[in-house]
Amino acid sequence: MTILRARAHAGTPPMAVQMRGFDIQDWAKEGELTNLNALAEKQDWAKVVPKDLQRFFLKHNGVWVAVPVNVRSTKWV
Repeated sequence: MTILRARAHAGTPPMAVQMRGFDIQDWAKEGELTNLNALAEKQDWAKVVPKDLQRFFLKHNGVWVAVPVNVRSTKWV
């Protein structure tokens, strides 16, 4: 995360990164994430991604800022 933050502040962020859900919200608040609404609409994410995941992890202020991959619970077997 230290290297990622340094690259983002230097203006050379990677094209993609995998991070935890709550980290996504922190980065979104800082304005570091891209608006993915066009892709989400084209692929109908709103229809297939549970609303709670959308609200807590994948959207910020109603804007899709993350791609739903590798989603699981801490209680999975």
